[in-house]
Amino acid sequence: MQGSNTVAKPLHPLQWTNGPSGKAAEFNDNNSINLGQTGDYDHNQAFGFSFWIKPPKTKSASIISKMDVQNKHRGYNFYIEDRQLVIHISNETPKRALKARTNTQLDTDSWTHVIVSYNGSGQRNGLKIFINGEAQRLKTLINSLKDSKERSIKNKAPFLIGARHDGYDFNGGALLNLVIHEKHITNDDAFAISLDQMLKHRGDHHKLGDKPMEAAQAYYFESIDPKSKATYAEIAQLNKSKVDLQKHGHYSLVMQEKSNSAPSAQILIRGQYNVKDEEILSAGTPASLPPMTDTMPKNRLGLGIWLTDPANPLPARVTVNRYWGYIFGRGIVESVGDFGVMGTRPTHPKLLDWLTVDFVENGWDIQHLIRTIVNSSTYRQSAVLSAEKMANDPDNNYFSRGPRYRLDAEQIRDLALSASGLLRKQLGGPSVKPYQPEKIWESVAMPTSNTRFYKRDSGDKLYRRSMYTFWKRTAHHPTMDILNAPAREVTCVQRELTNTPLQAFVVMNDPQFIECSRNSPTKPSKMAKPRANAPTGLPSDCSAARSLRMKSKSSKKPTRRPSPDSRTSQIRQKNWSL
Repeated sequence: MQGSNTVAKPLHPLQWTNGPSGKAAEFNDNNSINLGQTGDYDHNQAFGFSFWIKPPKTKSASIISKMDVQNKHRGYNFYIEDRQLVIHISNETPKRALKARTNTQLDTDSWTHVIVSYNGSGQRNGLKIFINGEAQRLKTLINSLKDSKERSIKNKAPFLIGARHDGYDFNGGALLNLVIHEKHITNDDAFAISLDQMLKHRGDHHKLGDKPMEAAQAYYFESIDPKSKATYAEIAQLNKSKVDLQKHGHYSLVMQEKSNSAPSAQILIRGQYNVKDEEILSAGTPASLPPMTDTMPKNRLGLGIWLTDPANPLPARVTVNRYWGYIFGRGIVESVGDFGVMGTRPTHPKLLDWLTVDFVENGWDIQHLIRTIVNSSTYRQSAVLSAEKMANDPDNNYFSRGPRYRLDAEQIRDLALSASGLLRKQLGGPSVKPYQPEKIWESVAMPTSNTRFYKRDSGDKLYRRSMYTFWKRTAHHPTMDILNAPAREVTCVQRELTNTPLQAFVVMNDPQFIECSRNSPTKPSKMAKPRANAPTGLPSDCSAARSLRMKSKSSKKPTRRPSPDSRTSQIRQKNWSL
């Protein structure tokens, strides 16, 4: 093992015998070699061994082992049974383990060069055994490690040569040139390693063909030449660091433009995929909108630059309208998902223009946009519906009263948790599984699915914000479903808001809401008063907007909130500054 300074500790003084290329260790009288915590690998790490072996005549004998038999056989063991080689990697046998054996039987009266390799994948095809440089067909005995969440094979048992933690001594056998490889051994690697040993055993007169010569050269530069050997060692260390980094996260697919062709498309005649127009279209933007400039590349980066270009009137307006609709229950353009000819006209076009320009001038700052809207007198006015407002503005098209609509599903749950003092405001972390009726996942899950059974969390995980709730696409949370949360199987531009008896039933009977009710304070807290110097409205155009901002910064006098009656008369006069 390269770089290791571990001292070998044989149980008894070693006996030596002649081997293929030197003296070999002979094992008798239950003797074994203890290397401590050498080879302490986990299930996601690649490793392997190579050695000369003269098998014992016993039925079963352990060659290499780092396995804690008393801890559910956790670890790995390479042994010989009925003259066949067996590799065993286990977290808990037989529930979470890999086990395979060769079909070839070894000759107990001659020396054989053996290589065993594991690539760290947790899968059966990650196991390989080579005999005299040739890959062996393996028979699978156990293959249950890859389907388990808990797969660690680390243990505190010592690394033993010639025995296992509970026996299976290598009595009558001999080993020579045992090497530990901290990498996955490929077919070419195995051939080169075996070839090197064969040459040492048979002499330099052994002639090679083209393919063996290439494998021998690869082995020379990786294991013999000092400079290239150091380079390969550095590569191995980088790969190990890469594996360590991958343990802390998950893969995310990222799209990339084709480098060998320009982006193009063809119009499908009447939408038929096999009837294409002869004209080939190049990448571009709709003619009704500003064109992409010469500095904008024709790819996703250029599209992003074009979308956020101040000269583009659409994206900022759509964004502003969407947040306005989210806050007021309806947008300035009511069809939030459609700004085209089929969409509705804006009720306050100048207001939409001013908010858009202000949004862009402030660097597309969402927080600034929301603060501007909620500090306006339009948002802060009473939501009470008077007879006059009912007659003049029954649907609140002109925002003559404050917003009053049902919250979204996640907000309802979070509001209940917050009001009861149970909400945990921790940021980030893995998904959680709060209260949910039993046997919902089981009815839709596949038999081998790792989300077949719902195991509810406990403690603070029950009270985290709803955005951290584990979401199973085919069986999402029933409370969220009843409260109109989308299933996420398809894209949802705008959620539906309904009020049904079933929703009231959920709020009165769901364990989460019952627990919130029991923990709620007996006396309601006082509502926070609005700031006295908050802006009172949204001006009619951009110049007035700048004037209002300058005045609000310099003036310290509290502004007076307009009465609902005066505001209604303003609406009738079509004054867009609400």
